[in-house]
Amino acid sequence: MRDPRECPNCDGALLRAAGRMPVCSAICAVRHAVCHSGARDDGNRVFFAELSERRCLLDQVRNGFDMLTLRVNDVDRTVEVPGQMPLLWVLRDVLELPGTKYGCGIAQCGACTVHIDGRATRSCVVPVGSIGKRSITTIEGLSASPIGRGLQQAWLELQVPQCGYCQSGQLMSAASLLASHPKPDDALIDTEMSGNICRCCTYTRIRAAIKKAAGS
Repeated sequence: MRDPRECPNCDGALLRAAGRMPVCSAICAVRHAVCHSGARDDGNRVFFAELSERRCLLDQVRNGFDMLTLRVNDVDRTVEVPGQMPLLWVLRDVLELPGTKYGCGIAQCGACTVHIDGRATRSCVVPVGSIGKRSITTIEGLSASPIGRGLQQAWLELQVPQCGYCQSGQLMSAASLLASHPKPDDALIDTEMSGNICRCCTYTRIRAAIKKAAGS
């Protein structure tokens, strides 16, 4: 049997989620089996029993999916995913918004930070089914606000990023901070940004960029 990663008929988004969400892993395995078990030609006889059985299993797994409408970056997006699937993977693998990063999976590094109703939230631990009608903003939509544009400009001017992996989360947390505290001092910046880890240790540049964007 071929490697499922090479299968042109399997759902790539769900395949990439395998190992992160058990239901997605099951979907991928079943879909792969359906794609490649096929019909076996034994003379003029074609056996579909195994194929039919696996399609039934696929239907059973699919019953765990929900049709959800999410407000993302001021646009309504409809997705069909398990309600318990973390928002992070819906954004990255289903809606193809890769700016939000995976870092730890336990809400301890801040790389996956997005805004939910304006509040900085770790998307790796938020079940998508819990979002409801709340509005989601990702790094791709940050420039729609004056605060977001100001932060992005300050980040560029001060050349904040080094490797850059954590910076989308840093920017989202910084935007939430300035929305609630337009003129933060160093102590407040350090406290509010402490949940965002930068392995390149660009913390002093991050603090300077936030103060620049705030006009301090």
